[in-house]
Amino acid sequence: MSDNTTIQLVDAHGEPIKHQPAAAASREQLVLKVYNYFLNQPEAPEFLAEVINSTVDEDTLKTGRLQMRLDDPKFQAACLDYGSEAVINAALDENLPKAYAMLFQFSDLPLYQEETTEITEITYAELNELDQRFMQTPELILAKKVCDIQSEITGFLNGNCQKSITSFQANRIQEKFEDITPYLNFEQRAAGYYNISIIHRALLGEKDFQDPKQNNAEKECLKKVLEYTSDYKRINYCINRLGSDFADKGTIRAAYRRALEATNIPNDLYKINLALAQCYLEEYRPRIGFNHALAVDNPEYEKLEKAEIYYLDALSYAKKPEQLSLLKNIAKLQFTQKKLPEWTETKTRIAMQFLQGEERCHALMEIASKNQELCQPYLERALEEAVRSRKIKKLHKKILLRKIDYQLRPIYQKQHNTEKLQKLDNILEKYELTPKVPFNPLLKYTRKSREK
Repeated sequence: MSDNTTIQLVDAHGEPIKHQPAAAASREQLVLKVYNYFLNQPEAPEFLAEVINSTVDEDTLKTGRLQMRLDDPKFQAACLDYGSEAVINAALDENLPKAYAMLFQFSDLPLYQEETTEITEITYAELNELDQRFMQTPELILAKKVCDIQSEITGFLNGNCQKSITSFQANRIQEKFEDITPYLNFEQRAAGYYNISIIHRALLGEKDFQDPKQNNAEKECLKKVLEYTSDYKRINYCINRLGSDFADKGTIRAAYRRALEATNIPNDLYKINLALAQCYLEEYRPRIGFNHALAVDNPEYEKLEKAEIYYLDALSYAKKPEQLSLLKNIAKLQFTQKKLPEWTETKTRIAMQFLQGEERCHALMEIASKNQELCQPYLERALEEAVRSRKIKKLHKKILLRKIDYQLRPIYQKQHNTEKLQKLDNILEKYELTPKVPFNPLLKYTRKSREK
């Protein structure tokens, strides 16, 4: 057979046979296909629970005898909504083969009923058949529109189109997506705007190479993502792309707060709380000479308080290596707010749980110097730690003991506590030290006799 040979299919009368698009399927027919499809998927329990909760009332549930009618509008809506959501999520997650495969299997067209999770090639004729088939199911028409928009995006980004994308085409794709956004949930809207922002970013090298920060089309899409998303990773991507000069910090905080509600993963909760604390600190503008302890209604004071709250929440999800850094930040905030009891508690936790030897002694001495009410017990504990620690070098231990003695001795002298003074003397004698008496500079100046 020659390579130039053409083949034509004709009917019994010799007339060419034209392909006739499949007729529109009834709603019940497509609902049954969706129902049977998900029954054979790993997510079958979740699917059934969603359908039952949307279809069966509480009294019927208690009987344990469930019957669902194929012609029940509630049952139909539950199945089609679930199927549509699955297709849309797969498409927006850039898994178009899976999304189109589900649509074709829902369609009940004989050519596409093989058990497959991917479709590698699709013709325009086949897509038109889907449009005809889904005329009675707007839920699946919406899902197909999302797939088609994502297909355009993928085609341009992968270079499958004959010419490179232009700003006009990118805006046209965005307009198509915005036409259907009212019918999508917030996370689907965020995913769509994120994907469209990638197109605008791809145009960056052509029209904004000299000043990439002026790519306003991408920025507007990223702002939309922040307004809708609860996905922590997507929020971080937007913030990194928008840069530190992005002025709408309230939108960022709102996005992070939604992310807190959307996850129960400890590591994500730690990162989100940490990011929220840092958001408030970035906006904090201290006033020189302003007493924050007397201004609880001041907005700047409120930012410090909220930062502290989110740091404390982050601490509850932090792993051991991350806790020390968090505690130091919390202590710094508490000291700035003049919360001395809270600061003392935090610094004590740092000293006793995370520090050893010389570092612990210095931390206890710092607490003693700032909290006069607890000065004596903290100096005594620092003395005890310095004496018994084997990790402190002898020379460093002598310096520590000298400093502690210099602060602790006047307290004992004021109390006339001879027992504790003797204990101090014994420790110093053991390390060949002598009590350091405060030097009186007046002793250098002798009194002159009164002139006659």
